[in-house]
Amino acid sequence: MVTNPTQEISFQLHIPSAGERMFFLLQGVLISTPSTIFFESVALTYLSAYLAPNLSSLLIIVVLAPIIEEFTKAFPLLYRHAETERSIFTLGFLTGLGFGFPEFIFYVSSGAPITLRILGIFFHAASTSISAYGLAKRNFLPYFAISVFLHASNNLFAQNEQIWWLGGGASILACYLLSWRFYGNTRNQFFETSPEIRSPVVTVSNPEKP
Repeated sequence: MVTNPTQEISFQLHIPSAGERMFFLLQGVLISTPSTIFFESVALTYLSAYLAPNLSSLLIIVVLAPIIEEFTKAFPLLYRHAETERSIFTLGFLTGLGFGFPEFIFYVSSGAPITLRILGIFFHAASTSISAYGLAKRNFLPYFAISVFLHASNNLFAQNEQIWWLGGGASILACYLLSWRFYGNTRNQFFETSPEIRSPVVTVSNPEKP
């Protein structure tokens, strides 16, 4: 990045390489997953000291887990700069995908149906991409709230297997469809979170066509 005497800032947009994309996939496995386990364990320990076990577990599963998981998945995206909307969306999808793999292994090894847990992998990818879309559009909180709501809805209905396909299935389908729609709304154009760079005097060189 170069600042000239007229205070104009010019730089080339960064398009993630295959190695960087793999790095974000692994972030979901090695960073987001352990962070989630730690914070959910702390929350469960604290709530269990004051609430009945069933109530504390329900609060974790339906309220805190969706917030914690969606935040830990989106967190690696917060320090990315000079990305395109499309690339930040893709990195979010990959981070969520990475997060879904350990969860898939855990539940399948515990006896959960493989087909059902495959849906969970892509649910995590889609929900994180929704939060990433909010970042790309510089309006993170509403889209993060959508991700949390869909996650919480799925977890709530999952407490009763007989009605999960009605509510949880609808939440997963809605998440997939929103992710697909938002992907279509992204462009290979400038995305930035730093206030000093979000300025009328920025000149951007895009290595890809819009």
